[in-house]
Amino acid sequence: MSRKNENEYIKIINEYLVSINRDKVLSVQEFISKQKKEELLDDCVDYISNQFCTLGLDDNSEPNQYGLILEEIIDFLNEQNEQ
Repeated sequence: MSRKNENEYIKIINEYLVSINRDKVLSVQEFISKQKKEELLDDCVDYISNQFCTLGLDDNSEPNQYGLILEEIIDFLNEQNEQ
């Protein structure tokens, strides 16, 4: 993954983390590097997955533009959880 893509993901993830629970938020870099905040990561993935189901699918149940972005974010977060 290029540094530019990673920074874009970090920006988007940070926005989601802030929207989940402001008083739990760590800087995204700290969040990713520590990886001991599994509960927060799970909350983030759950929230984004719900957004995907609610707003990320067309009428034919195929991902729309927003859904494609959300899928990439979910994949990225799951990769972080596996490391």
